[in-house]
Amino acid sequence: MEICQNIFKCKSCNYIARDKFNFKRHFLTKKHLNNYYLISNDNNTINKNKNIGNEIKLLHEQIENLNDTIVILSDIIKTNTIQNQIQNQIQNQIQNQIQNQIQNQIQNTIQNQIQNTIQNTIQNQIQNQIQNTTQNQIQNQIQNLIQNQIQNQNNNNCKNITFNIYNYLNNTCKDALNLSTFIQNYSIPDWEELCEFNSNKSLEKLLVQQIIRRLYKVDVCKRPLICSSERNSTLWYKENNLWNKYENTKNDKIIKDFFTSIIKINQKAKLNISSNIIENEKRELLCNKITSKLYTNYEVNKTINLLSKKIIITKEFL
Repeated sequence: MEICQNIFKCKSCNYIARDKFNFKRHFLTKKHLNNYYLISNDNNTINKNKNIGNEIKLLHEQIENLNDTIVILSDIIKTNTIQNQIQNQIQNQIQNQIQNQIQNQIQNTIQNQIQNTIQNTIQNQIQNQIQNTTQNQIQNQIQNLIQNQIQNQNNNNCKNITFNIYNYLNNTCKDALNLSTFIQNYSIPDWEELCEFNSNKSLEKLLVQQIIRRLYKVDVCKRPLICSSERNSTLWYKENNLWNKYENTKNDKIIKDFFTSIIKINQKAKLNISSNIIENEKRELLCNKITSKLYTNYEVNKTINLLSKKIIITKEFL
């Protein structure tokens, strides 16, 4: 609606009036009312459409913002995964390095300990060997000195009979057999001698009885065993072409080895004879009785005492 210099216009109806009265009357007509409502409705729809467009623009902007945030979040997630992978790799590398270091340290410590133990054992063995060798040498030197002193004292202070014993051994019995050769020529016991072990006699008596039989077959001057005193049972034996006095010590093992070798000879004889026996009962009886006698412990001193009484050198031989 416009008013220009006493002219009234209605744009919605394209109506023109010259005065206000007619113009107001036009407002009450159906034409004007219909046109007015139509125009007002169109304005409302336009405003509504404008508002919807603005909302749509806002929605688009929000969607774009959401897309941007999604992209940012995806980037963040990617960076987090990469960081986690890197952290895992770093942790694995660190763990591997630590394990390798620990293993190397353990191996080094074990190797060092083994080397130290080996060195200590070798050193201890060497020291023990040196000590044993030095001790044996010292003991041998001491024994030689003692024997020389004893011989000198006996030569100077003893009676004529003792002096004659040394003379007898070194001169008269210089061609006597050594114990080793006597054992090599020791005749193997026969069936009758082995059956003697079934008697009630002690092992010492049976061994002495067997040895005496073989000694009596040798000349007196060639026997390797001689006793100089019945009271003290002083036994002399020849080995390595030297006469030695038996001393009941740990180092004097020649006489002990002599008796053990004779026992071994009897054992071999027993095995040979038992293998040739046809009757099983005899063989089992012989084996059981002889082994039970031969494998018992015996005392060397008792055997020496018994043997010395049988090979005493009296004044008749001096």
